[in-house]
Parts: sequence; C-alpha cells; structure tokens
Amino acid sequence: YTRRGVEEDVYWWVPSFNEPTAFAPGSVFHLLEPDINQELYGLPEYLSALNSAWLNESATLFRRKYYENGAHA
Repeated sequence: YTRRGVEEDVYWWVPSFNEPTAFAPGSVFHLLEPDINQELYGLPEYLSALNSAWLNESATLFRRKYYENGAHA
C-alpha cells in the first residue's frame, strides 16, 4: 500500500508492515477528492459506482420476485 506520512510531501510504500520504503520528496502527486470526515486520503474512487451497484441489486431482486410470483406466465 502507499501511505501518506504525517508531514506534507512524505509518502511511504508499505508492502508489509515491517518493511516501509520512503518515496523521494516531490515524486508522488496526491490527487484526492476532499472528505470532511478524514483529511489524509479523501473519498474513495469506488464511491461513484455504488449507486449503479445498488440499482443493479434492486433490479435483480425485482426480477426474482417477478418470476417467483408467476407474473411472467
């Protein structure tokens, strides 16, 4: 994982918790979507896909109920 340090412009590559490797200052560009609940990492990228996943789940449940109650016949 790539982790941000406490100081600004300090980033770490941490493949396992016992061997962190520091990136050179200025070598990482941190683009993030602001989040009021926490300030280090911002909003996750998958957040925009959740509505689509929930809509797909609702459609699947509707189709199951539609066939279970015999409305297709």
